Amino acid sequence: MDGDEIQYQTRGHRTLLTQRGIVDLGPGDFIRIPLGIAHADVGDESSEYISLLSYHELPQVADTSHTGEPYSTARLDAIYSKAAR
Repeated sequence: MDGDEIQYQTRGHRTLLTQRGIVDLGPGDFIRIPLGIAHADVGDESSEYISLLSYHELPQVADTSHTGEPYSTARLDAIYSKAAR
């Protein structure tokens, strides 16, 4: 992918792991993932989201309500334990 990505969470909850931190997403949340930022989903329930891929840098269109929390061993252990159930 050679551009930005926007994801809009439509149903369920999931955790997004990025190079910049950990973000918990629920219905109505959206996130902008800039070009070059590796990311992966971890979820313990069925969820759905819409992904918009752009070949251009996307502008920030709204104030940020929350950002990724820093990585910690305890937080990662909790995420993986929950997903393994």
